[in-house]
Amino acid sequence: RRRIEYQKNQKTLIVALIFFTFLIGLASFIGYLNGHKIVNIIRDAIPFLYFFAALPTMSFWNEPKLKRALPPLLIASIITITLVTIGNFILFSSDLVQIHDSYYNWLRDFGAGKITDVGEHFFRIVFPEHLLFIPLLLLLLSRLSHELKNPPLWVLSLLTVLALIPTLSRTYALGIVIGYFFLLPFISLKKWV
Repeated sequence: RRRIEYQKNQKTLIVALIFFTFLIGLASFIGYLNGHKIVNIIRDAIPFLYFFAALPTMSFWNEPKLKRALPPLLIASIITITLVTIGNFILFSSDLVQIHDSYYNWLRDFGAGKITDVGEHFFRIVFPEHLLFIPLLLLLLSRLSHELKNPPLWVLSLLTVLALIPTLSRTYALGIVIGYFFLLPFISLKKWV
């Protein structure tokens, strides 16, 4: 039974990744048609490659050791990414580092981060890891709706939202809102509100 479920999930994931690859290819092609440099198109597409790590991860999904290790890893990831995001926001907003200096170039080239000066000492900080924070936040909110008196879930949800604030992205906000509406059938209306 487990094997059949694993194969079904693997096929679903492969279909989703093929569709996702098509969308990334289409977006890259549109960028090329609009005159963007190929180097910039590739730089923007590279962070989405993290999703392909889901295929090898699936083979370990039913391992008991992974099931025990996953919650602490997720907690550590949420805390670390939030600290890195807020730390970089403080560094850029306080003018300790500037756009196009060596730290910025290192962050852009090796951390795949994108920092944009929005004005008034507010910087938009985006890392590829933030893409995973939307489904993670929805999972936390789903759990939180069933366990309202669970302080660690509240803290993790708050840290996840805190990491997403400097991204200042309508796409992320829309993803959270639409995703949250999909949780409605699984949660009582009172808890959902």
